[in-house]
Parts: sequence; structure tokens; C-alpha cells
Amino acid sequence: MNSKGLLTGFSMGQGSGPVVEARNIHKSFATDGQRIEVLKDIDLTVKVGESLAIVGASGVGKSTLLHLLGTLELPDSGSILYNGLDVSKLGDEDLAAFRNRYIGFVFQFHHLLPEFTAIENVMIPALIARQEKKSACALAKDVLCEVGLKDRLRHRIGELSGGEQQRVALARAIVLSPRLLLADEPTGNLDTKTGQKVHDLILGLGEKNNMATIVVTHNLRLAQCMGRCLTIVDGRLEQSDPGRFS
Repeated sequence: MNSKGLLTGFSMGQGSGPVVEARNIHKSFATDGQRIEVLKDIDLTVKVGESLAIVGASGVGKSTLLHLLGTLELPDSGSILYNGLDVSKLGDEDLAAFRNRYIGFVFQFHHLLPEFTAIENVMIPALIARQEKKSACALAKDVLCEVGLKDRLRHRIGELSGGEQQRVALARAIVLSPRLLLADEPTGNLDTKTGQKVHDLILGLGEKNNMATIVVTHNLRLAQCMGRCLTIVDGRLEQSDPGRFS
């Protein structure tokens, strides 16, 4: 499908409405010759500036839902809408460009390039977006300073601590000022103290930059800090009270 016309002139805007909407999403996987439905009847709306935690037992589909919202996977049925645009109708090239420009990702494993420095890793999304190298470098420097790594710009990834590496990954995720930040167990490999600092940084950057932020986590303390918390039970989303985790 030629989707060039769908993306032409598209803008996520800066208003207070929905950033992403999931409508009647179903997703299944084939396992040992059987079809297992992981997500069913998922309806979700996340607005500009909102922070949302998604919790639940291991294997219930938390990461799958995050991947669907981030367009890394497509649903079996239903729609994922960004400012009214159904991204499932985009071709691969346009979908990759959309993802690069409007969505930031942070994963449990940082997926940084070890042969590159911190600033070179953070420049990558801007270079993919065809920005000039000088401009990309300036953006990367600014955001690395914002996450507290002013003195680590030229350090290679192996020379950084785990917490510093995850902050580089966070800087890479937000370097193009995305409208949506998706984080999948972003502190799963960090100690409690370092993890709390990364939690605070994610929440602070979301508020400062008016990003919608969705975090999949087993860390109930983080879930308690989010504006809203949902639990996946039997493939469906249920409202949770973050206060019950205290």
C-alpha cells in the first residue's frame, strides 16, 4: 500500500487531546500449533502530558501492548490511532519515519552501540531524520546535559555505569522531542537507588516536555508515582488504584 499521502502534512500537535488511542485491539500468537490470544478488546486513550503505568503478572501481554502502541508490532484487529491517523495503514518506510519522529523508546536493555560514545548514540535518531551532523550533535549535547551527563559526552558506553547507560538511552529516546515516551521495565537491571533516580528522571522529563508517558513495570513504587495505573488481567485492561501499592 502506498501510504505517502496519509503521512503528508501530518502533525501530532501540541494540544491537550489524545496522543494515542487503541480501539478494540486483539493480538494473538501461535504456540505449539495453537493460537493463544494475548490481548483482547483493548480500548485505551492516553492524552498529552499524561503518565500511565501498566502492570500485571509476567507473560500477560504488557510488553506486547507497549509494542503495539509503539507501532513495533501491528494488531490482528482493531486500530492504533495517533491524532486520528490509523498507523496500521502506513507502509513500512512511513511507519519507521513516523516512529522515529513521534515516539521515544526506553527498554530494560538499553540497546546502545558500545563502539560509539554517549553523544554519538544520542545523535542517531536525529541523523536518521536527516538532520545535519552539526545540528544533531547540538541536540544530543543539550539532552545529555538535561539528564545529568554533561561530563560523560565523549565516554564510550562501556565506560559508563548502568545508571548512566540508561540515562543515555533515555536521552536518545527524547532527543527529537517525541509526543509519546514508551518505557518497558526501564529500571529492571538497576539497583533500587539508581532505579529511583531513573524513575524520577522519566517522570520529570515527561512533565517538563509535556510528553505522554507509558511505563510497563513490575516496580509498584514507580506505578504508584504515575498519574494512572492499569492492570492486564486475562488479556484485558482493568483500572488499578496506585494507592493500594503503598
